Amino acid sequence: ARLIDILGAEAVEVHVEAAKGLIVPLSLYLERCHRIREARRDSVEGEIVHLCTPWRQRFRNALYDQSGKASRRLYGQYAEAFPEAYQQATPVQNAIQDVQYLEQLRASGQLQFDLLPGASGADECRLRLYRPGLRLLSDILPILHNLGFRVLDQAPTEVRLPDGTILRIDTFRLRIDRASGETDYVENKSRLVEGLTAVFQGRMRSDLLNRLMLRPGLTWQDVDILRAYIRYSMQIGPFFATSVVERVLFNHSALTAALLEYFHARFRPKLGSAEGPERKKKMEATRAAIVDGLKN
Repeated sequence: ARLIDILGAEAVEVHVEAAKGLIVPLSLYLERCHRIREARRDSVEGEIVHLCTPWRQRFRNALYDQSGKASRRLYGQYAEAFPEAYQQATPVQNAIQDVQYLEQLRASGQLQFDLLPGASGADECRLRLYRPGLRLLSDILPILHNLGFRVLDQAPTEVRLPDGTILRIDTFRLRIDRASGETDYVENKSRLVEGLTAVFQGRMRSDLLNRLMLRPGLTWQDVDILRAYIRYSMQIGPFFATSVVERVLFNHSALTAALLEYFHARFRPKLGSAEGPERKKKMEATRAAIVDGLKN
Protein backbone atom coordinates (compact mmCIF):
# COMPACT_ATOMS: atom_id res chain seq x y z
CA ALA A 1 0.00 0.00 0.00
CA ARG A 2 2.86 2.41 0.79
CA LEU A 3 4.49 1.87 -2.61
CA ILE A 4 1.14 2.32 -4.33
CA ASP A 5 0.76 5.68 -2.54
CA ILE A 6 4.30 6.84 -3.37
CA LEU A 7 4.21 5.86 -7.05
CA GLY A 8 0.50 6.36 -7.69
CA ALA A 9 0.21 2.79 -8.98
CA GLU A 10 -3.15 1.22 -9.71
CA ALA A 11 -2.07 -2.31 -8.80
CA VAL A 12 0.92 -4.27 -7.55
CA GLU A 13 1.97 -7.90 -7.88
CA VAL A 14 4.52 -9.57 -5.62
CA HIS A 15 6.60 -12.58 -6.72
CA VAL A 16 8.95 -14.45 -4.38
CA GLU A 17 11.41 -16.78 -6.10
CA ALA A 18 13.04 -19.89 -4.69
CA ALA A 19 15.74 -19.04 -2.17
CA LYS A 20 19.36 -19.05 -3.36
CA GLY A 21 21.29 -19.66 -0.18
CA LEU A 22 20.51 -16.89 2.28
CA ILE A 23 19.14 -14.57 -0.43
CA VAL A 24 15.45 -14.62 -1.35
CA PRO A 25 14.75 -12.75 -4.64
CA LEU A 26 11.64 -10.55 -4.40
CA SER A 27 10.05 -8.90 -7.42
CA LEU A 28 7.43 -6.15 -7.31
CA TYR A 29 5.42 -5.37 -10.44
CA LEU A 30 3.50 -2.09 -10.26
CA GLU A 31 0.99 -1.15 -12.95
CA ARG A 32 0.30 2.33 -14.32
CA CYS A 33 2.43 4.39 -11.91
CA HIS A 34 1.03 7.91 -12.34
CA ARG A 35 3.54 9.56 -10.00
CA ILE A 36 6.68 7.70 -11.00
CA ARG A 37 8.32 10.84 -12.44
CA GLU A 38 7.86 12.75 -9.17
CA ALA A 39 9.02 9.89 -6.93
CA ARG A 40 12.59 10.00 -5.68
CA ARG A 41 14.62 6.85 -6.14
CA ASP A 42 16.13 6.96 -2.65
CA SER A 43 12.62 7.29 -1.12
CA VAL A 44 11.37 4.26 -3.03
CA GLU A 45 14.48 2.23 -2.13
CA GLY A 46 14.17 3.25 1.51
CA GLU A 47 10.53 2.17 1.59
CA ILE A 48 11.36 -1.21 0.07
CA VAL A 49 14.16 -1.76 2.61
CA HIS A 50 11.75 -0.78 5.38
CA LEU A 51 9.11 -3.24 4.15
CA CYS A 52 11.64 -6.07 3.86
CA THR A 53 13.17 -5.53 7.30
CA PRO A 54 11.64 -7.77 10.01
CA TRP A 55 9.53 -5.87 12.58
CA ARG A 56 11.74 -6.86 15.52
CA GLN A 57 14.83 -5.51 13.80
CA ARG A 58 13.09 -2.22 13.01
CA PHE A 59 11.87 -2.10 16.62
CA ARG A 60 15.42 -2.69 17.87
CA ASN A 61 16.88 0.03 15.61
CA ALA A 62 14.27 2.59 16.68
CA LEU A 63 14.69 1.66 20.34
CA TYR A 64 18.47 2.07 20.18
CA ASP A 65 18.08 5.42 18.42
CA GLN A 66 15.69 6.85 21.03
CA SER A 67 16.30 5.15 24.37
CA GLY A 68 20.03 5.58 24.90
CA LYS A 69 21.54 3.50 27.71
CA ALA A 70 18.20 1.88 28.54
CA SER A 71 17.75 0.49 25.01
CA ARG A 72 19.47 -2.87 25.63
CA ARG A 73 17.38 -3.54 28.75
CA LEU A 74 14.14 -2.46 27.05
CA TYR A 75 14.82 -4.59 23.99
CA GLY A 76 15.45 -7.59 26.21
CA GLN A 77 12.14 -6.95 27.96
CA TYR A 78 9.92 -6.25 24.94
CA ALA A 79 11.48 -7.88 21.85
CA GLU A 80 9.36 -11.02 22.28
CA ALA A 81 6.59 -9.48 24.39
CA PHE A 82 4.19 -8.28 21.69
CA PRO A 83 1.95 -10.75 19.82
CA GLU A 84 2.23 -11.23 16.06
CA ALA A 85 -1.04 -9.40 15.31
CA TYR A 86 0.25 -6.33 17.17
CA GLN A 87 3.50 -6.36 15.17
CA GLN A 88 1.64 -6.52 11.87
CA ALA A 89 -0.66 -3.62 12.75
CA THR A 90 1.66 -1.31 14.73
CA PRO A 91 4.45 0.92 13.33
CA VAL A 92 7.61 0.68 15.41
CA GLN A 93 7.40 4.35 16.47
CA ASN A 94 4.00 3.65 18.03
CA ALA A 95 5.45 0.56 19.70
CA ILE A 96 8.22 2.70 21.25
CA GLN A 97 5.52 4.99 22.65
CA ASP A 98 3.67 1.97 24.05
CA VAL A 99 6.88 0.78 25.73
CA GLN A 100 7.31 4.18 27.39
CA TYR A 101 3.78 4.04 28.82
CA LEU A 102 4.22 0.41 29.93
CA GLU A 103 7.43 1.37 31.72
CA GLN A 104 5.59 4.19 33.52
CA LEU A 105 2.91 1.67 34.49
CA ARG A 106 5.51 -0.73 35.91
CA ALA A 107 7.33 2.05 37.78
CA SER A 108 4.25 3.70 39.32
CA GLY A 109 1.75 0.86 39.51
CA GLN A 110 -0.83 3.35 38.19
CA LEU A 111 -2.89 3.01 35.00
CA GLN A 112 -1.61 5.05 32.07
CA PHE A 113 -3.65 6.68 29.30
CA ASP A 114 -3.06 8.14 25.86
CA LEU A 115 -5.33 9.71 23.24
CA LEU A 116 -4.41 9.32 19.57
CA PRO A 117 -6.01 10.40 16.28
CA GLY A 118 -8.39 7.87 14.77
CA ALA A 119 -7.72 6.03 11.54
CA SER A 120 -11.20 6.70 10.12
CA GLY A 121 -11.30 10.50 10.06
CA ALA A 122 -11.62 13.57 12.25
CA ASP A 123 -14.74 12.36 14.06
CA GLU A 124 -12.93 9.46 15.73
CA CYS A 125 -9.99 9.00 18.05
CA ARG A 126 -8.35 6.17 19.98
CA LEU A 127 -8.03 5.92 23.74
CA ARG A 128 -5.18 3.69 24.89
CA LEU A 129 -5.38 2.25 28.41
CA TYR A 130 -2.25 0.59 29.82
CA ARG A 131 -2.96 -1.67 32.78
CA PRO A 132 -1.91 -4.78 34.63
CA GLY A 133 -4.19 -7.76 34.17
CA LEU A 134 -6.40 -6.91 37.15
CA ARG A 135 -9.42 -4.98 35.77
CA LEU A 136 -12.43 -6.40 33.96
CA LEU A 137 -13.77 -4.65 30.88
CA SER A 138 -17.15 -4.43 32.63
CA ASP A 139 -15.47 -2.24 35.28
CA ILE A 140 -13.93 0.08 32.71
CA LEU A 141 -16.80 0.74 30.30
CA PRO A 142 -19.19 2.36 32.85
CA ILE A 143 -16.46 4.85 33.77
CA LEU A 144 -15.94 5.76 30.12
CA HIS A 145 -19.72 6.05 29.67
CA ASN A 146 -20.00 8.46 32.61
CA LEU A 147 -17.27 10.58 31.02
CA GLY A 148 -19.42 10.83 27.90
CA PHE A 149 -17.17 8.73 25.67
CA ARG A 150 -19.02 6.83 22.92
CA VAL A 151 -17.08 3.59 22.53
CA LEU A 152 -17.34 2.04 19.07
CA ASP A 153 -15.16 -0.99 19.76
CA GLN A 154 -12.21 -2.24 21.80
CA ALA A 155 -9.06 -4.11 20.78
CA PRO A 156 -7.01 -5.81 23.53
CA THR A 157 -3.28 -6.52 23.37
CA GLU A 158 -1.57 -8.82 25.87
CA VAL A 159 2.09 -8.05 26.57
CA ARG A 160 4.05 -10.94 28.11
CA LEU A 161 7.40 -10.02 29.65
CA PRO A 162 10.24 -12.54 30.09
CA ASP A 163 9.67 -12.79 33.87
CA GLY A 164 6.05 -13.89 33.32
CA THR A 165 4.50 -10.48 34.04
CA ILE A 166 1.42 -9.84 31.90
CA LEU A 167 0.47 -6.27 30.97
CA ARG A 168 -2.42 -5.19 28.80
CA ILE A 169 -3.06 -2.43 26.30
CA ASP A 170 -6.74 -1.72 25.63
CA THR A 171 -7.44 0.41 22.56
CA PHE A 172 -10.92 1.96 22.53
CA ARG A 173 -12.18 3.57 19.33
CA LEU A 174 -14.21 6.65 20.30
CA ARG A 175 -16.70 8.77 18.33
CA ILE A 176 -16.45 12.54 18.79
CA ASP A 177 -19.89 14.24 18.79
CA ARG A 178 -18.98 17.52 17.11
CA ALA A 179 -22.64 18.34 16.41
CA SER A 180 -23.22 18.79 20.15
CA GLY A 181 -20.21 21.09 20.57
CA GLU A 182 -17.48 18.62 21.56
CA THR A 183 -13.96 19.54 20.53
CA ASP A 184 -11.21 17.20 19.39
CA TYR A 185 -10.27 14.87 22.25
CA VAL A 186 -6.63 14.68 21.13
CA GLU A 187 -6.28 18.49 21.22
CA ASN A 188 -7.50 18.36 24.84
CA LYS A 189 -5.53 15.24 25.76
CA SER A 190 -3.78 16.65 28.83
CA ARG A 191 -7.04 17.73 30.52
CA LEU A 192 -8.92 14.53 29.64
CA VAL A 193 -6.07 12.24 30.71
CA GLU A 194 -5.88 14.07 34.04
CA GLY A 195 -9.61 13.48 34.50
CA LEU A 196 -9.36 9.80 33.58
CA THR A 197 -6.47 9.36 36.00
CA ALA A 198 -8.38 11.08 38.82
CA VAL A 199 -11.41 8.81 38.34
CA PHE A 200 -9.46 5.54 38.09
CA GLN A 201 -7.35 6.49 41.11
CA GLY A 202 -10.48 7.18 43.16
CA ARG A 203 -9.81 10.91 43.59
CA MET A 204 -13.08 11.76 41.81
CA ARG A 205 -16.47 10.06 41.70
CA SER A 206 -17.64 8.34 38.54
CA ASP A 207 -21.05 9.74 37.62
CA LEU A 208 -22.69 11.49 34.67
CA LEU A 209 -21.52 14.89 35.88
CA ASN A 210 -18.11 13.92 34.48
CA ARG A 211 -19.50 14.49 30.98
CA LEU A 212 -18.81 18.17 31.58
CA MET A 213 -15.15 17.43 30.87
CA LEU A 214 -16.15 16.90 27.23
CA ARG A 215 -18.64 19.76 26.99
CA PRO A 216 -18.02 22.57 27.79
CA GLY A 217 -14.54 21.18 28.53
CA LEU A 218 -14.08 21.62 32.27
CA THR A 219 -11.16 20.28 34.27
CA TRP A 220 -11.91 17.45 36.67
CA GLN A 221 -11.35 19.88 39.57
CA ASP A 222 -14.06 22.20 38.19
CA VAL A 223 -16.45 19.28 37.87
CA ASP A 224 -15.77 18.43 41.51
CA ILE A 225 -16.56 22.02 42.53
CA LEU A 226 -19.99 21.74 40.87
CA ARG A 227 -20.53 18.33 42.47
CA ALA A 228 -19.76 19.80 45.91
CA TYR A 229 -22.28 22.64 45.43
CA ILE A 230 -24.97 20.22 44.23
CA ARG A 231 -24.52 17.97 47.24
CA TYR A 232 -24.44 20.92 49.63
CA SER A 233 -27.69 22.25 48.13
CA MET A 234 -29.34 18.87 48.63
CA GLN A 235 -28.47 18.98 52.35
CA ILE A 236 -29.77 22.47 53.11
CA GLY A 237 -33.28 22.12 51.68
CA PRO A 238 -35.61 20.92 48.90
CA PHE A 239 -33.73 20.45 45.67
CA PHE A 240 -34.15 19.08 42.17
CA ALA A 241 -33.14 15.48 41.45
CA THR A 242 -29.41 15.15 40.75
CA SER A 243 -30.11 13.72 37.30
CA VAL A 244 -32.12 16.85 36.39
CA VAL A 245 -29.32 19.17 37.50
CA GLU A 246 -26.73 17.12 35.58
CA ARG A 247 -28.84 17.31 32.42
CA VAL A 248 -29.39 21.08 32.73
CA LEU A 249 -25.67 21.76 33.27
CA PHE A 250 -24.73 19.58 30.30
CA ASN A 251 -27.39 20.98 27.93
CA HIS A 252 -26.45 24.58 28.79
CA SER A 253 -22.70 24.13 28.67
CA ALA A 254 -21.86 27.78 27.95
CA LEU A 255 -23.70 28.90 31.09
CA THR A 256 -22.03 26.14 33.10
CA ALA A 257 -18.61 27.36 31.97
CA ALA A 258 -19.61 30.93 32.88
CA LEU A 259 -20.65 29.82 36.39
CA LEU A 260 -17.22 28.31 36.90
CA GLU A 261 -15.57 31.46 35.56
CA TYR A 262 -17.51 33.45 38.16
CA PHE A 263 -16.42 31.06 40.91
CA HIS A 264 -12.76 31.50 39.94
CA ALA A 265 -13.16 35.26 39.63
CA ARG A 266 -14.62 35.36 43.14
CA PHE A 267 -12.14 33.07 44.89
CA ARG A 268 -8.90 32.88 42.85
CA PRO A 269 -6.11 34.16 45.15
CA LYS A 270 -3.90 35.57 42.40
CA LEU A 271 -6.52 38.22 41.54
CA GLY A 272 -5.57 40.08 44.69
CA SER A 273 -7.75 41.33 47.54
CA ALA A 274 -11.44 40.52 47.79
CA GLU A 275 -12.39 44.14 46.99
CA GLY A 276 -9.59 44.78 44.48
CA PRO A 277 -10.36 46.37 41.08
CA GLU A 278 -9.11 43.40 39.03
CA ARG A 279 -11.32 40.94 40.89
CA LYS A 280 -14.37 43.24 40.69
CA LYS A 281 -13.89 43.76 36.95
CA LYS A 282 -13.65 40.02 36.34
CA MET A 283 -16.69 39.28 38.50
CA GLU A 284 -18.82 41.93 36.80
CA ALA A 285 -17.89 40.61 33.34
CA THR A 286 -18.71 37.01 34.16
CA ARG A 287 -21.92 37.99 35.98
CA ALA A 288 -23.06 39.93 32.89
CA ALA A 289 -22.30 36.90 30.69
CA ILE A 290 -24.41 34.70 32.98
CA VAL A 291 -27.35 37.14 32.97
CA ASP A 292 -27.21 37.45 29.17
CA GLY A 293 -27.14 33.68 28.88
CA LEU A 294 -30.19 33.29 31.10
CA LYS A 295 -32.11 35.87 29.06
CA ASN A 296 -31.36 34.03 25.85
